[in-house]
Amino acid sequence: MPASFHQLRSGVWTPLGDVGPSPTTMLVGAANTIPNSNESGWLTYAATVPGPQTVRRTYSSEAAGVPSSWAVTGAGSDVGKRASVWSFKPNITQMASGALDAQVTNLISSIPDTHVAMLALWAEADRHVRLGAFTAAQWRAAHTRFASIVRAVGKPRVWIYLSHTSYLWDPINTRGPAPEDVWPGDGQVDIYGQDGYGYATWPDPETLFGGGLAEARSRNVPWGIFESGADEHPSDATRKSNWMTSVADWAATQGSGGRPGCEALVWFNSAVGLDEDAFGPATPSSSPQALAAAGAIATTYYRDWATYTL
Repeated sequence: MPASFHQLRSGVWTPLGDVGPSPTTMLVGAANTIPNSNESGWLTYAATVPGPQTVRRTYSSEAAGVPSSWAVTGAGSDVGKRASVWSFKPNITQMASGALDAQVTNLISSIPDTHVAMLALWAEADRHVRLGAFTAAQWRAAHTRFASIVRAVGKPRVWIYLSHTSYLWDPINTRGPAPEDVWPGDGQVDIYGQDGYGYATWPDPETLFGGGLAEARSRNVPWGIFESGADEHPSDATRKSNWMTSVADWAATQGSGGRPGCEALVWFNSAVGLDEDAFGPATPSSSPQALAAAGAIATTYYRDWATYTL
């Protein structure tokens, strides 16, 4: 049966009508980092969303370097419960030189063969290049080494993803880098993701994510949204929830790399995403409408993480 959607166009919700085949499924979840990213924090977050959360986004800090095993990372408790989207920040120079090969090999090898994990080296690399943390060339060299290790270990359900910011394709971006500068090389990326926020403008999904999607298609790889969210409107409690639904409806029907739609949609639990804990610092509660939308999206586009494969 065809599916009918509404999409935000110039601030007006417009019916798109029957748009063809029913939408595909997606892994849907969140990044829980406020006030903490441990399992209890995730359960606090998940309890607020009335829908199946099949993926969690977690991070390892620069200070942590290369964790000694998967079990000690924030994603360690995902095993047997949900898919993982995880990134880490090893020293770029050491990563590129091969000095961290043994540590990274040990980390990847420790991921259980049955676990679904998407891994990134320095997520939002474009932002870090803009900020001067390292050059695009340094990151590409480090990523090439990282990818070679992941391929050599050969875990059956571990994939490499990129997650540049949507700002990379924004016309107002005059600081770069160019998208091609933060493409590490063919064969190194399994999912081309991006992090994009609606803030207080609630833009059309295609305006926000279309540039990254086009890039994924040009590279012939699947794509995903690994961070997203928007502000609550000061007088319209449905604005954010409607925008979230528009993002999900659009993403689910946008294919790339031979896949029919978006692979994963991850909300970020912050003032512009969804909240892990209503009492967290600087984390005002998302509206009941937004939480309900997150649950409805997770239900509508449910994909069983345990059977997921690329």
